[in-house]
Amino acid sequence: MTQLIQRLERQGLLTRLADPDDGRVALVDITEAGQALIDERTQTRRERLAALITTLSPEDQAALALSAHVALPILQRLVENADAPVDASEVVK
Repeated sequence: MTQLIQRLERQGLLTRLADPDDGRVALVDITEAGQALIDERTQTRRERLAALITTLSPEDQAALALSAHVALPILQRLVENADAPVDASEVVK
């Protein structure tokens, strides 16, 4: 992890800051250049996905939209529960 942080720092994509509560810890913060890179890549992915969706038939596009509509709330619950402890007796098999 340290090597990755050092590489990103050398590239100007993040900076390291001292943790005010623990001198042994370093915090990382994204730089403006790092945020710009993330924004650029996000836009590129969105454009590519939009282009790919146009290759689908209207029926497939509608099915995909419906699937996303159904899946999104389920995925949101999973994210909300990601840090909650799991009771093995409650796991669905």
